[in-house]
Amino acid sequence: MKASRISRYIIAFIVLVTTQSTCMSRAKFAKTVHLSPVLGARGKIILLPGISNQNRELRPLADALKAKRPDVAVDAIRWGPPLQLLDNLTDIDANRAVAQQLADEIAAYRRDNPGSFFEIVGFSGGGGLAALIVDALPEGVMIDRLVLVAAAISPEFPVGARLAPHVREVIVNFYSPLDQTVNVGTTLFGTIDRVHTASAGHTGFDIDDPKLVQVRWEPEMIWSGHLGSHVYYQSEAWQRKYLLPWVDPAAPISIMVAAWHKEQTCGSEDADAGEVSGKR
Repeated sequence: MKASRISRYIIAFIVLVTTQSTCMSRAKFAKTVHLSPVLGARGKIILLPGISNQNRELRPLADALKAKRPDVAVDAIRWGPPLQLLDNLTDIDANRAVAQQLADEIAAYRRDNPGSFFEIVGFSGGGGLAALIVDALPEGVMIDRLVLVAAAISPEFPVGARLAPHVREVIVNFYSPLDQTVNVGTTLFGTIDRVHTASAGHTGFDIDDPKLVQVRWEPEMIWSGHLGSHVYYQSEAWQRKYLLPWVDPAAPISIMVAAWHKEQTCGSEDADAGEVSGKR
């Protein structure tokens, strides 16, 4: 226990020191955050990295999308100054300003390209920001999919009331009970929406919604290089096998969602039967 407590203090110290490694202000950086122009693409997918704002976390997904769907523009967006970890996590005013700016640009894109595909994928702190972006969309403006990976957003965030009305197809939340970064980390420093709690990237969201699919880490994912903790979401094999199918615009998403719901229903029935018989 003592060693665990010491390790937490070390992590906190590293975060605080790293946060001061650059002098660029959030206000100055926010002026540079824009969607890239889309030239001849049939749709757009934006990728939001974690609070380090280095695009390596979702690079395997980006590479796979560019190879498999060259007709879709993939736009990796650094939404905060690189390496200002604590500021990028905790500055709610700056994050809401960036979210509103990107929401306005998405609304303009949807107006100018009404038949195109649009999707947001966010990792860790970027998953939290993705939720703020969708929440900031004007009434009636929708994206096709929202995919959250180990998102640093509170489990109580009102997905059904504030996100689902802006998402046409599906909201996917990847989470892992073994991920301590979005458990201990967000309990100590808070989530993007400023709640000191284990995040939805650790526990899943607390609500059910027809558009919400929650993909829990399972031991079988070890074979694709994901051992359950935060860093292993960056595994190329895992992103290609588990993440890409939910992001690929050509994927049969309605079939995938129906299969997921059926699996959850069957799992619940099995659990109820186990409780009645005394077995789990």
